[in-house]
Order: sequence, then C-alpha cells, then structure tokens
Amino acid sequence: MNACRGGGRLRVLVRWVPACLGALALVVAGGILLSMGHCGAEPGGSVLVDSGAVKCEVVAVGELARGPAEELAQYLGKISGAKVAVRSITPHPDPLPSRGEGRRMACQVLVGGNDAVEEAKRVGLEVRESDWKGLSQEGYLIKSGSGAVLLAGKTELAMYYAVERFLEKQLGVRWFMPGELGEVVPSASTVKIGEIDAVGEPGFRWRWVGKGEWARRNGMNVAVDCQGEFKTKWFVHTFDRLLPPEKYFSRHPEYYALVGGKRGGGRGRKGQVQLCTSNPEVVAEVAANIIKLREAEPDLKIVSLDPMDGLAFCECPNCRAEDELGSGAHNSLSRRMLLFYNTVSEIVRNAYPDLLLKSIAYHCYVAPPLDPLLKANHSSVIQLCRFMCHNHALSDPNCPYNRAYNEYLKGWRQIAGKVALYEYYYKVSWLELPWPIVHTLKQDIPYFHKLGLFGLATQYAENLGSNGLVYYVAARLLWDPGQDVDALLEDFYTKFYCEAAGVMKDYYETLEAAAVSCGFHLARQNPYEEVVRLFTPQLLAKLDYSVSKAETLARDGKVKARIALVRASLEYAKACADYVRALERVRAGNTRLWFTGSSAQEARSAGAPYLGRVKDLLRRGRKVRALGGGESGYIKRFLDPANVVRQWDTPDLGFGERAKTRQRAAWISAHAGETGGPPAPPPSRFSLWVVGYDFDSNRRGSECELWTVDLSGKRVRIGGLAPAGDAGEKADRCFVFSGLQGSELLGGRGSLPLLVTNEPGGWTEATLVAAYIIPEGTGRSSEEATVSEHQGEGKQKRSSRDVSRDAMQRIEADLDSVRSRAIGFVECQGAGITIRDGDTVGLEIELAK
Repeated sequence: MNACRGGGRLRVLVRWVPACLGALALVVAGGILLSMGHCGAEPGGSVLVDSGAVKCEVVAVGELARGPAEELAQYLGKISGAKVAVRSITPHPDPLPSRGEGRRMACQVLVGGNDAVEEAKRVGLEVRESDWKGLSQEGYLIKSGSGAVLLAGKTELAMYYAVERFLEKQLGVRWFMPGELGEVVPSASTVKIGEIDAVGEPGFRWRWVGKGEWARRNGMNVAVDCQGEFKTKWFVHTFDRLLPPEKYFSRHPEYYALVGGKRGGGRGRKGQVQLCTSNPEVVAEVAANIIKLREAEPDLKIVSLDPMDGLAFCECPNCRAEDELGSGAHNSLSRRMLLFYNTVSEIVRNAYPDLLLKSIAYHCYVAPPLDPLLKANHSSVIQLCRFMCHNHALSDPNCPYNRAYNEYLKGWRQIAGKVALYEYYYKVSWLELPWPIVHTLKQDIPYFHKLGLFGLATQYAENLGSNGLVYYVAARLLWDPGQDVDALLEDFYTKFYCEAAGVMKDYYETLEAAAVSCGFHLARQNPYEEVVRLFTPQLLAKLDYSVSKAETLARDGKVKARIALVRASLEYAKACADYVRALERVRAGNTRLWFTGSSAQEARSAGAPYLGRVKDLLRRGRKVRALGGGESGYIKRFLDPANVVRQWDTPDLGFGERAKTRQRAAWISAHAGETGGPPAPPPSRFSLWVVGYDFDSNRRGSECELWTVDLSGKRVRIGGLAPAGDAGEKADRCFVFSGLQGSELLGGRGSLPLLVTNEPGGWTEATLVAAYIIPEGTGRSSEEATVSEHQGEGKQKRSSRDVSRDAMQRIEADLDSVRSRAIGFVECQGAGITIRDGDTVGLEIELAK
C-alpha cells in the first residue's frame, strides 16, 4: 500500500505477513499479525512475542527515548501478558553489537532520535537519508526489517508519536477517551509484524484538544508535558497576568483603560482590567514581561497576549484615535488591537525571534480591520474566536452567522501569516447536554487545513458521555485532516462498544441526524428553545431504545461502563428537556410582551418538580466524568426557573441580534378602539416609568444611571437605577422619575432619547424591559396621583420604594391602562435588553402625534 506524504497523511509501505498454517489469526491491521499459535517470522518481518515468550528487546537510544520506550514495552505486555525489557544505551561508547557480535534477542526494537537511526543502520535496516532529514520536529519514522524495528523522531514528543502510531496502526491499540476506560488493547499471546516503512507528519502546527497522555497519544502537541511540545503560556484573556493591577495600578493607573472618566484597572475583577493599549509605557512593560517569561522558561514557544473577556475598553483620545471610521460592530476595535499586538511582538521579536505571541480576534475586534495595508507581525498568531453556530459548517453559505465568520476568517488570513482558531468543541452554554457536532467537524477541520491555518485550540472538559466522541474526532483530524471520518467512526463503534457496536452507532447517528434536520444554529447563549426543539420526546425515545438495547447486549465490564457514560448523559438530557418543556408552558401562558415578576413565581412553581432530578443527574454525571465543567454561570442561570422563562427570548448578542422593541404606535394599531382615544398634547411636566430587572444600588450609589438628551443636544442625568437603598436585586421593578420638564425635553421633537449606563467594575448586569412617558397635571389617573404623592402634593408623602412598588403593581394588574395614558412608550420583547458591566444602551421613545 502506498500513500502520499504530507498534509498529515502517512506514507506507508507495508508487506503483509500471512498467518502460518494452523495459527488462529486474531487481528490483522497495518502489518501486524496477532495470533494464539506459534509462527516464525517471514522474511522482512519480526516476532516480538511468541506464545507468551518474549522474542524482542526494546532499546532506548539516548536519555529522551526512555519514556517512549517504556510505553512501548508496557503495551506489548498488556497485549501479550509477557514482560518486555527496556535497555537504555548511549550511542558512544556503548553501541549496539553488530549482527555478528551475539545479539541478546531475536528482534531489537530501537526507540530514539538520530542516534537510533544510526544504530538501526548498523544492524542492517535500510533507512533513507531523505526520509530522516526531511522530517519536521514532530514528524516520525517507523521502519522494520528482519529482526529489527526502528521508531524514531527528533524530539521526545516525536518519539512518543512514533511509538503510539506503531501501537495504533500496527498493534491495534486505541485511546478513544482519557483514562483506562477509554483505552482499547487487543489480547494475543503471539505478536509479530511484517515489513513496515512509514513516515508521518501532523497536518497543523498547533494542536490543542485536551491535555496529558490522552492528548499526546492522539497527536496533540500542547499541554502534553514532554520535551518537544509546543509549550504555550496560558489559554486566553491574559492582560491581567501580563500587567497585574495589584502590582501596577497604585503607581500607574494610566496603564489601564479609561472608562467613564475613570481608570478601572485596580478593581481586581476578571474582565475589568483592559489596558490602555496606545500608551507606549504599557507596550514596553508588557513586552518586557513577556521577555522575562521566556528567560525563565527557555523552551517556551508561544505566549497568550489577549484582552480580557469584558468590553470596558479604553476611551482615552489616543486609543480612540487608533480606531477606524466606518467600522462595524465586529471590527470597531480591530485596528487598535492589531496595532497593539504588532508593537508588542516587534519588541519581543528583537529579543527572541522564534517566540510567537498568540492574540485573539473576539467580540468587537473579531473581524479584520478595514485598512488593507495593515498586516499582522510575523511573530503574531491571530486566533479568531469562532463562537457562532456549530450545527453548520463554517463554510456553509446558507448559515448567515457562519457565512459572516467565514469571511472574517478569510480576511484575517489575508493580513496575517499565522491564523489559528479558538473553538468551542465544549460549549459551556449548551449546559452539558449531548453535543452532536461530528457532522460539522467532518467538514470544518479539512476546510481549515485547506485555508492554511496555523492551528486550533478548543475549550475542553472531561464530559465524556456528552462530548467524548467530539474530542476524539477533532484530535484525529487535527493530526490528519484527510482522515476518512466514516472509517474512523466505524472503528470507534466496533472497538469501543464491541458487542453493542451496532446499536450504539444508531444512537450517535440518530442524534447527529436530528441536529442536522432541526436546522438550529447551535448553541446560543440562552439555548432553551433549542433544547426542547432538538430533544423532542420522539428523539429521546429513540435514543433510549438504542442505549437500553446496548445495555442488554454488553457483556464486558468495560463496555458496560462506557455505555453507562452515555446513559448518564442521556438521562440528564431527558430531565433537562422535561424541565424546560414545563417552563415553556409558563412562557406560552404569559400574555404580556415581556416577562414580569408575577410570572417568576409561576415559573418557580412549574420548575420545582423537575429541578431536583436535574441537579441530581448533573451531580452524578460529573462524578463519573459523563458530564463535566464547573458550576458555570450558564448552569446557575439554567437552574433558576424564573431566569429560564425570562431569558427565553433574549437576543444572543454573539449572533449579531438586538432586542426587538415595540412602540406605542404599534400597540395603538393592534388595539384600535380599546385605548380610549388619543392622549392629550405633551404636558408641561411628565414622569418616566422605567421597568427593569436586577437593578441594584448600595451606599456608594446606583449600578446604572438613566440619562436623556435635551433640545440643545446636551446629555442630562435623570437619576439612578436604582436609587440608593432601593435595590431591586433579582426582582422586577418600576422606577419612577417625576417632575421632568416637558418644555425642555419634549417640546418640538418626535421622540425622547434615553441612555442607560452601567459603570464598569460594579455589579454584573441588569436588564431594561420598558419605559413609559406618563403626563402629570390635573385630571390625574391613579398612576399619576402616585407620582404626585411622592412629590408631597397629596395628603401623605410616600417613599420612592412605595411609589415604585405601586407602579409595578399597576403595570402587572392592568398594563393596558398604563399604555393608554402614556404619551409614548417602548417595550422590549421577552427578557429585555441586558446591560452588562461597562455597557451603554440607548433607546428612543416615539412621542404620540
């Protein structure tokens, strides 16, 4: 068999060894013959173990070869039950004896680097010089002949690759999932191989799926803990590591982002320590700290130079001057970030030309800058965060989200020599549910290779029941993008599930087919709609049938335990679907455009019967590694029934959507004849009723501030949301701002602009639901009277909290009466607009004509 070298493919020449007469062949794969009978070696082949008797010696040539050699001996023992010795040698002055000097064993298996290649030549193996010299630092060479086998690589990692590909392709060993449960080792008392001539190279330069032995055995080169790995410092979001505010802020607050007129770097909250990237001192200090990292770790190959996860970027004039006019929501900060990446990497490159700096393209800097002349520095790796749809291939032109991101990826490829991906093969927002994206990987990773991407890193957790197959397929494709995925899957089903292979294949294929046919863009930040639409009762019944059948077929303890991982994932999915479906009924029964506090209690009551089981299955699934991850914010929000109903329709900003709003005119049109006629002309005084969720305050002030713009264009503060001592944590509130002057704010204009600001470094977030302009004056409604009493016009002066409570009660009891009295209002569909730390959200309230 011949195959072309390159692109992650193997070039292999194997002479097959026929089974000897009378021997029972158990496995024939890639040149191996495992049998229970005795058989001598064919010409060009080698017997490693013969009926339990060791016929080979594993020789570690050089110090780095010891670990790979011991791994080979260990697995030969697992296969045959024999104890295979490992002998360590140094090339000089203790070379292996030549053929005529009395060899210790019938077969020598040489593991090592260049010295092992030379020793192999001494014992008669013909190794082509071009094969060895042409290998990269991670390529491997496997060569066998009569009585000798060579497993060689230029680094310890490459030596491991040689051993592990030999064990996999020639001896049938598999590492489908981490740990002993994920390992498959054939059993045979006789192990012999035919003639092998194989060279292997990885398809991508940077490969990061998982960590440790499992990752290394499947061809990964980051976090695998051996010499020759692509040693990477940190995963992502590193500004606070490279310039720690606890060290610098007190002396240099100017190093940190100016937001809302304040430098916020000293607050010590993750995500709130963005840097002032235009500051030359920041550039110099960050570069100096990266150089110190390399000095301390000489084998370091790449450092993460990444902004934090928040959006509180610097607003100083110098930083803003670096932004491009005409940029959009996804590249508004791309130019400034690339300029920062370039200036830092240029300094580092002068000290260490081989050290790479990996920097993300994310959020409002995920799309490339507009300037076609601006290029990424040669030492920069631009890592695009692909947080869009994973149910469709990135190259799918029919998926609007991926279509845009594909253009971003190709755009970065035009201006950067090294482009990588930040992937979500573990999607935290998908709530630990089964993640059927193998059909996407099958298209995506070969496409990434075609584009010439530098590599890929993915989020990962040991949630093997829900994600195990995804990780395995991703890792194998990163090594060999030309891998036949259908053959890979067939091998997985057959060897991992053995006697239950057929029905477990049905399980996975049914789940993948359901994801494809549903057409959803998985997975959004609040994927509750997708949960009930994908995991229908019909699909869950089919999946349950397959797993139940597999449980009856399984005989081996390991196979039963592997099926139990899937069972844990499936039972959790069933419980989650039941829970969300119950909450969907609450949502369907809400007659308002938006979710209110009265619905919260109904949601909690509806979800309560299901929550205990969801939590218990989640806990048990984590314990056995079927489900993974920590107690993420997504899980916490999911386990709050009121939040699920509230957030059901919340737009996912990551998908480029905004909240849908409705103005008074649209409501009038839908309720003709029910409003009591048009309202009076704009009054001299009016109140603003602002409805929201989780607006907080403390002694220092409000989490959020409410502003408008007067007729001259000047920004005017209306007040705090919520006022001091009037916190609305985890509750719907209506905040009333009265006594506003119509002549100053309403006269002569068609709408009233509102701005809500959330100062960075405070509480986490709040949600804006609606705002109403309520006239004040004679003939007041009960709502207006409430406002006036707050001002002292009535018999009893009332607290702002009382006014707020009464207004909310009126809105919940008779919302249409509030709408009809308003001279303008805006309501947000579903859960409203989320106002995160550092955000400013704007709304326009159209005034009645």
